[in-house]
Amino acid sequence: MVTFLSRYPLPLQLLRNQNRVVIIILTSLVGIIYDTAVMTTENIEQLIQAGLPDAQVQVLDPLNDRTHFEAVVLSPSFAGKTKVQQHKMVYAALGNSFDGPLHALALKTGLPQQP
Repeated sequence: MVTFLSRYPLPLQLLRNQNRVVIIILTSLVGIIYDTAVMTTENIEQLIQAGLPDAQVQVLDPLNDRTHFEAVVLSPSFAGKTKVQQHKMVYAALGNSFDGPLHALALKTGLPQQP
């Protein structure tokens, strides 16, 4: 649930779309959009695995707030890549998720251990 407090009255319009509530706050100067859709650990794992099919992915929500996550991603595709390049590959797989419900992701990447 999103609560917006202001000392100035603002018109609110609630829109429902596939169990997502989008609150649009309109002022004479600016429109602000708050998207209250939630992200789950499963959603993040699916997005990463779609972008990196050979990856082993583990995602945790340590605060249980569905906005701050931790992920460990191990992939042979990371061979020869720097940590920055590995992280960019994961972020590319997540697409525009950070524009919506995903706020923070603590990311650890590397190569899978060989037996």
